Amino acid sequence: MIKILLKRLPLIIAGFLLALVLLEASLRIAGSAYLSVKEYRNRLSVRKTGEYRILCLGESMTDGQWPGPLEKILNQRGAGIKFSVIDEGMAGATTDIIIECLEKNIEKYKPNMIIAMIGINNDPSNTILPLVRLVRDKNTAYFLNSLRILKLLRLIKLSIFPGMGQPEPYTEDIRSGRWYEDQQDYDKAEAAYKEAIQKDPGVIRSYIILSEYYRARNEYAKAEEITMKALSADPEDAWPYIELAWCYYGRNRYDKAEEILKRGMLVDPDNIDLIIEAGRCYEWNGMPDKAAGMFKKAFAINPKNMYVSGSLSRLYRKTGNKPEAEKFYSICSSLSNTYYNPETRDAYNKIRNITMERGIRLVCAQYPMMSVDALKKLLNNSEDVIFVDNESIFKDAVRDSGYDRYFRDRFMGFFGHCTQEGNRMLAENIADTIISGEFAGKGRLKYINSGAR
Repeated sequence: MIKILLKRLPLIIAGFLLALVLLEASLRIAGSAYLSVKEYRNRLSVRKTGEYRILCLGESMTDGQWPGPLEKILNQRGAGIKFSVIDEGMAGATTDIIIECLEKNIEKYKPNMIIAMIGINNDPSNTILPLVRLVRDKNTAYFLNSLRILKLLRLIKLSIFPGMGQPEPYTEDIRSGRWYEDQQDYDKAEAAYKEAIQKDPGVIRSYIILSEYYRARNEYAKAEEITMKALSADPEDAWPYIELAWCYYGRNRYDKAEEILKRGMLVDPDNIDLIIEAGRCYEWNGMPDKAAGMFKKAFAINPKNMYVSGSLSRLYRKTGNKPEAEKFYSICSSLSNTYYNPETRDAYNKIRNITMERGIRLVCAQYPMMSVDALKKLLNNSEDVIFVDNESIFKDAVRDSGYDRYFRDRFMGFFGHCTQEGNRMLAENIADTIISGEFAGKGRLKYINSGAR
């Protein structure tokens, strides 16, 4: 029997490898629809002659988000200059992947300007790092990381261990919903989000996205209903508990929010996202001591979380504990100044060097709610770079109109992916900075017909 198996082993291995190849091919074909649409739009932009061409680089904060509104706003405010904006954001991409594609994208699109908002995925928990450690070769790791089969396995892992890892890039239905929202076709957007749930009711993220969609329109009852379904589908996932808390915040039901978060912490006592949310809940409900207790627990789990140290500084200042307030302010400030890891620093400087060599104008946009000073420091406050500060406008807007109006989630703790209105505000601020910094009386029109050198 063993001899027969050994004889057949090469055939079994060959059959297994063939099955993997066919599965990989099928996954790539199935995932190409959205990319084809974006590629078609980008090609249309390239065909337009006599226009100022802008290439946008980034991750999921960029991919299908603010570049679309940016083109419309620039053409409305450009004083006769015609702009064409190309979206090369890649959801889930690290800066290494973005840099790897940069030269090809420059040759392909010949931009006059590049806008970069990058680095948020350069995290020690990023999926590429375990692969680098495993195979001891970065190029091999990137090849493995690009395989659709590996992404499928990560999704399976997330379905079995819901707290582990980061969410995968959005499905085709979710991307369609985002696109319809951007076009203000809300009925089709809602239908697309519902279709995503119907196709795979086990993906909790789809429920949360639909709930966020409802919350952004003050439909809190619908948001609660869909999130309760997510909780029923997976009572061990932390995010339905957190999303339900936000459904209750919108109706000033902090007692209900506290109750649901306590339920979540009974299921997963050391989940830092639940602990941070409980701290927020207590703070917003006027219980600073309880809030500080939660944030201190979160700080013990992750002392490098800027949102946690910033919250502790704010809470201790409110309660008159000046020494502790100054201690945590110092920690938060230090983290903010060193936010960018070496990979991000290297990527920004590579982009600057390449754009300077080719005569392309570089714009570096900071993420919402974050200080632009760290970004300026990273590039030595270079006069050759236009910096976009998105901190104060978002903090002011959130203070005046609420978080849900501008952000869909909280994946960075103190900010997340933007809503349609958040993306519009981001695009408006980038557009205003570009126009005032590049075209206001500076005679920069020479770039329009030249393209990249």
